[in-house]
This record gives sequence, C-alpha cells and structure tokens, in this order.
Amino acid sequence: HLPDSVSNIGESAFKGSALVNVTLPGSVTDVGNSAFEGCNNLVSASVNEGLRTIGDHAFHACRSRQYIDFPSTIESVGAGAFMSCDKMTRVRFKPGTRDVTFNGNGTFAQCTYLTDVTLPQGLTEIVDDMFQSCTMLSNIYIPATVKKIGIQLPFSGYGFQNGGTIAYGGSQTTWDSIG
Repeated sequence: HLPDSVSNIGESAFKGSALVNVTLPGSVTDVGNSAFEGCNNLVSASVNEGLRTIGDHAFHACRSRQYIDFPSTIESVGAGAFMSCDKMTRVRFKPGTRDVTFNGNGTFAQCTYLTDVTLPQGLTEIVDDMFQSCTMLSNIYIPATVKKIGIQLPFSGYGFQNGGTIAYGGSQTTWDSIG
C-alpha cells in the first residue's frame, strides 16, 4: 500500500519489479509511462477514485493481472497501457465515468484471455488496435456516445462467432453510420 502523500507514480518507477499487489490511494492522480511495465507477478493493482491519467505502457506485460476496474475519475489512458496482460479477463468502468480518452493504439491488445469489456458512457472513439489479438473477447458493451471505431477491433473472427455479444447503447441507424 502506497502512502496517501504520493500523488504521482513516475515513469518506470516499478518497471520489472516483483510486486504482487499494489493499492494506489486516492491521492494518486497520475501513473507515468511504463510505471509498472513488466511486473509479471502483479495480480492486483487497486486504483481508487482520484486517478486521472494512466500513461503509455503503464501496466504493459503485467502477465498475472486479472482485471481492471477504472475509477470514475479516469480521464486519459495511454497507448498500450494494458497490452499483453495475458490473464486479464475483465475491463470495467465505474458508474459516473465520463469523457475518457484513449491516447494511442493497442490499449488492451494481446490480452488473450480478455472476455468481458464494458466501455464507459461518454467515450467517443475506440482507437486503432484497441483489442487487437484479444482472441477470447466475447462480450462488449459500446455506449451510444461512440462515434468512431478504429481498425482491428475484433468484432468478427474471434469469440463473437461463438455466441458472444456486442451490445450497443444507441440505435441501429447510428451503429450503421459509425466508421
């Protein structure tokens, strides 16, 4: 557990460490680029309300990480932030999350066991390669606020062919116009 006096986790601060669990207190507003990258033993990283920014590759290759529940205060998530979190099965955003921006490609790419994703209200774009090679992705909720979807989003050829669900919060007409 980090002390409440910590407000930022610096770039590469814990990169490659043997951490198993970490709790980010509400005082932490920013997690820097590659802050926890390559922490192969990291099973749980609890994030509290107050976190606004997760940098590029912040949790990249945390191969034991099983889920992420974003706080409602999250505003920005960097490129490849959760890429190659092999055991991650679930991504959720807490109620009240608004206006999240995914900055760059591959946010959850190569999370091979990822099955369930609930994207937040207010999200306007699903970036390129956001779920690239998430071969088990079978349930995703996309809010009506999404107006653009990048390439390589696995809506076909993955878990969706075997009874998975793409739930869209808007109308069929709006869905058909997204590009």
